[in-house]
Amino acid sequence: SALADEGGNAPVVIEDFESLDAWRVWPDAWGGKAELAEAEAPAVGNAAVRITAPGIIYRELAALDGRVAREPQRYKGLAFHVRGDGSGLYGALAIGPAGEGSWQHGFVSPRLTACVAYFPLKDTNWHRVVIPWEQFLAEGQHPGIAREGGFSPADIRVIRIGHRWKYWRNYHAFPRHHYEIDHIELVESLPETPEPERDDDAPLALRALGDVLAKLRAGEQVRILCVGDSITAGAGTTAGQRYWDLLQPRLRQHFGNEQIVVEGWGIGGATLLDMLPWMRWQMHIDPPDLVTLMFGTNDSNAYPPEFFGRCLEQYLDRTPAITDGRTAVVPFTTIPGLKDWYGKTDAYAQVVRQVAQRRELAYVDLNREFKARGEQAIEPRFADGAHLNAPAHEAAAPTGVQLLTERAGTGQ
Repeated sequence: SALADEGGNAPVVIEDFESLDAWRVWPDAWGGKAELAEAEAPAVGNAAVRITAPGIIYRELAALDGRVAREPQRYKGLAFHVRGDGSGLYGALAIGPAGEGSWQHGFVSPRLTACVAYFPLKDTNWHRVVIPWEQFLAEGQHPGIAREGGFSPADIRVIRIGHRWKYWRNYHAFPRHHYEIDHIELVESLPETPEPERDDDAPLALRALGDVLAKLRAGEQVRILCVGDSITAGAGTTAGQRYWDLLQPRLRQHFGNEQIVVEGWGIGGATLLDMLPWMRWQMHIDPPDLVTLMFGTNDSNAYPPEFFGRCLEQYLDRTPAITDGRTAVVPFTTIPGLKDWYGKTDAYAQVVRQVAQRRELAYVDLNREFKARGEQAIEPRFADGAHLNAPAHEAAAPTGVQLLTERAGTGQ
């Protein structure tokens, strides 16, 4: 890396890409094997890197400039140059301390130590991106970078470009895409971002569910985004049979409103922690009126309920900032499965109840509805031990209609 002389005023450049010899392709990435090449025309200097994804490329670094160790608090984030491919996809850049836990991004485990940020690829010209530390989100059970108990900017020893995801949304294969990156450096100041114009100075909050109901009743356009894991993505069903596919016609019929649009964003294998970095992609450009959120099944294999609760709180806290307060969120409790899964997710469902009740949010208690019937009675509703089949999705759709009619006056 082209590091500035200690004591100098030049930026701390942690990767200039003048040589790609230290860069490696992770051959076992779940999303596929990335392609690593030199960019045709760099943004800075004589060379830059091009990744064709999905897949992961990474490199390990030597110790950073001594200035970073002496004054880590001086640095507020990372800046780098990007040239996208014009697609609506997002690239990913992660940083972490030494060890494979920062570059081997498999399913969530305590070993994962990196923090990741996503950025759009729409712009096909070189442009500089500045990402503050708070937008680098932890991929494991640690506080993150430049946070109490987390790792310091001086600890950065790994850079990873790309992500592990094999599927995009609802089991569509992740499209091949490419982007170029050049000149990664630490920054001491962040660009000023204008505050959104609002009628008052009250802090941003989640949108009230009652506001969404009023739009539904008035015949206005309403967009609902159903976010979740493989259950939302449709494992055990085919396209058109998922609960969110069925929710749209039922809502349109109930409200006499043909402007209601319901979409799904389910990622097979995802935990709520995995979903946090995707939030800007999902909601920043075109904020939905309402998000339904159903996680916990994969989370129960990855981390304890207390950490799941912190992830849920973070999701709810970040939503109004990303959407400028234009999105309501309705959590769904984690559903039970069969046999070993029947009681495994109960603690995660209880976390959803507790967080929703504390925040006075309306929520859908699918866990309680399933448990009231008993394991033997719900067994025909499962395609396997964890995933619902088509009849179960069809049965779940009216619950969403009920929420938006009978329950919208509760909570918010």
